[in-house]
Amino acid sequence: MDDLQNRFRSEFEREMEERWLASSLAEWMETHHGEAAELLGHKRMDWGMVAQALGAHGLTGPAGQPPTAESARETWKRVEARRRPGMKLRKAKG
Repeated sequence: MDDLQNRFRSEFEREMEERWLASSLAEWMETHHGEAAELLGHKRMDWGMVAQALGAHGLTGPAGQPPTAESARETWKRVEARRRPGMKLRKAKG
């Protein structure tokens, strides 16, 4: 890739991450990270139950929709990735 492609990719990834994290769900997870880590940081989390509980408290995803199991899990991964120095968004997906 040339420099222009690298810059575009970097800007695009940053914008997508900011958009993803601009939700009440992500804001709550970020603001209450310690509390959330105690609740959500377990390996075998029932993300369907988590999504239902967070949605019942009015938290929503990036498009204003109630969280799903997948969106809650992905949002948590992204919030966690932002807290790890040097960790890229792509690594959070895996």
